[in-house]
Amino acid sequence: ADRGDRVVLAWMTSGENTSMSKAQSPAEVARERRIHGQEVGKIIGCEVAFFDHSDTQVQLTRDAAVQMGRFIAELKPAAIITWDSFNSHPDHRETSKIIMDAVRFARLPRLVEPHTPHRLDLPIYQYVDDRSHEPIIYVDVSEQIDKILKAVAVYSEAFDWTNVDERVRVRRASIGMQCGVRYAEQFTVRRRI
Repeated sequence: ADRGDRVVLAWMTSGENTSMSKAQSPAEVARERRIHGQEVGKIIGCEVAFFDHSDTQVQLTRDAAVQMGRFIAELKPAAIITWDSFNSHPDHRETSKIIMDAVRFARLPRLVEPHTPHRLDLPIYQYVDDRSHEPIIYVDVSEQIDKILKAVAVYSEAFDWTNVDERVRVRRASIGMQCGVRYAEQFTVRRRI
């Protein structure tokens, strides 16, 4: 986003089942989480989208992958960042699987109509899990650390998290030490062609 790329931050759910929210009903939590998402989008300088999957019910199905494939065909991204396929949260794990199938489906004209297919060799950056055997790449986020802290603050204030700034800085600095920069993120890269 800082270099002028179009960035879209998309959520599969509205997180209505989180126990961290102070809101009462699932509908109130969903509204609150969507507001958080919009705030984070403004901080990052990106567009925001929400899919209509229910929290804790995301599943790899053909319909979910086709829906995501259409979204990919519409946006025509140069890269995707998503969860790793080992994540302990079922919604995150299933999202990773949906993305992998959706990238394939985005190439098929009949599935993505009215959009044109998206046929790039699309890198899929996944958050690193120790169980992954994929190579790790590092992204220098030193210039973005203030935005990262502001984005995390949206949630730390809403959910009363403590020491978040310090934990975020220490984690990003630790990753940065592995690649010779002040702050970094790390990803594994998978390709689906």
